Amino acid sequence: KTRLVRARMDQAARAVRVSSTMHRTFGRAQWQQLREVLLLWRANV
Repeated sequence: KTRLVRARMDQAARAVRVSSTMHRTFGRAQWQQLREVLLLWRANV
C-alpha cells in the first residue's frame, strides 16, 4: 500500500468518494517541512 489516496467506493451509487490524498513528489517544500519537524523533534529529545 502506498496510501497516496484514501477513498471509499459505493457500488450501489456507482461513486468513489476521496477523503484525502498525499503528495506524490518530494519537492523543496516537503524537504523544508521535514527539516522543521526533525529540528523540533531533536529539540525535544
